[in-house]
Amino acid sequence: MAEDPGEETTEKTEKEIIRQAKSMDFTIQESPVDMARYDKQTDQRYKEAFLKAVTNQIPIHFPNQGGTSFYKDLVFGAEEMEEDEFQDAVRQSDYFYQDFDGDGLPELTVNTRGTCVLKYHPREDKVELYHQKGEGWNLLGKGQMVAEFTEYTKDTTELLYCYEDSGREFCLRDVLTRLWDGWESTYRISLDGCPEMEVEEEIALEILEGYFQAAKNAPHPMTFTQLFGDGEHPGYQPGEELLLWYWMEDREHLPVNEEKGEEWEAYKAMLEGDFSLVEDERWGSLQSNYEDSLEEGDGRCGWSYFLMDFNQDGVKELVVRLYREGVNNTASFYYDKGKIKMWGTYHSADSHGYALPLANGRMLSVYWYQDTKVWWIKRLDSQCREIKEGSYSTGEIRETSDSMDEPGESPDSKETGAGEAKKNYYYQFLDYYHDGTRCGDLINLSEEEWGQVEEWIEGLQIPEDVWKPCSVFTPRKDRPAVPDVG
Repeated sequence: MAEDPGEETTEKTEKEIIRQAKSMDFTIQESPVDMARYDKQTDQRYKEAFLKAVTNQIPIHFPNQGGTSFYKDLVFGAEEMEEDEFQDAVRQSDYFYQDFDGDGLPELTVNTRGTCVLKYHPREDKVELYHQKGEGWNLLGKGQMVAEFTEYTKDTTELLYCYEDSGREFCLRDVLTRLWDGWESTYRISLDGCPEMEVEEEIALEILEGYFQAAKNAPHPMTFTQLFGDGEHPGYQPGEELLLWYWMEDREHLPVNEEKGEEWEAYKAMLEGDFSLVEDERWGSLQSNYEDSLEEGDGRCGWSYFLMDFNQDGVKELVVRLYREGVNNTASFYYDKGKIKMWGTYHSADSHGYALPLANGRMLSVYWYQDTKVWWIKRLDSQCREIKEGSYSTGEIRETSDSMDEPGESPDSKETGAGEAKKNYYYQFLDYYHDGTRCGDLINLSEEEWGQVEEWIEGLQIPEDVWKPCSVFTPRKDRPAVPDVG
């Protein structure tokens, strides 16, 4: 029987897709800005236009289909944001300022909820949408973007690695399927929107090697302030050396204990002993701990508290400390549309992992075991979700490991010689995009740089005099009974 010509065509197509995928060059392409055409006056004009565009002051033009739109309309889900929430999201976004299209002049790549590449045309004095990708995509190089996605079902975990170069898009899907005796991996690839096709593991791993090498060398984003300046300091100009990204920018202490507003009245009612006001299944545990504290304190609660607007949205959050000594001794609350809700960890028994509020409105999550220590710096978004901003890790060098491991793994280095009393330690930093996904590779710090980080963390601890006693609140007589957990 003659072979189906359709099957032969499909086989040839699949072989060609595999050939193109294997020959894909993941090398990060750079196109320096032509400083002979881009002086300080030009920089000021470009920045003013881009700033007005991302803050919704001027429309953005569509070059192909015509028409205009404001930046807020280009941001996924922004139609549900209030204006102040949107402006806060713009200030929390990731920014890149480099030549994306290869013409020698910079484009602005901004990632709020999805990546937009904006191009300025000085003659027409207009900003256009040059390119746009969805959430999860980040800049890699000239015309290049990269993204990683994870999808979970009951029995599978799918890891999707995507790469775009000058309009060509490649994706590799690693499907991990749970079996009775472990996991099985299958790989599928697609190129330029063609249907996915399965490939052998050897081919997939060969392609992924280049992908991972590019991803760990991805450029680190700038903050809004780094790019546009803050009034006192000018923003970034192409060719300048960026500030080292592992230095924490925002170390200013935020105001505390402003006991006013609708949220304070709700918190005060709760601190008088009614934890049923908390919209969280853990309220019963809080009520039980409160009653125990009253019994120990002869009718007065021995807890302490402070107020701070952690996410700077105009509504203060409340942190309650159940006892002064030790760790994992706090509960954190926020006020949303008339309801008190909880965020973060609460009264965990794990002494090797705990969280601390910091005076600059960040949270410090700590993990330690023996001489290994990891600090995660997190910020609160508008829904009081904790978003990773950076992590610092240290520990004794015992063995080599892959540099793309998570913080806490020792990097490639020479081990301590036998018989030596002094231990050798590694010090590392890992950066994150504004959405909390990791950015690039682990960065080695010097011992002096690590000491500076420790000094900053110490300086951001909440001072003892900030904590106010809960004993000032008279317990309500109509407090709810502790719910039966049996």
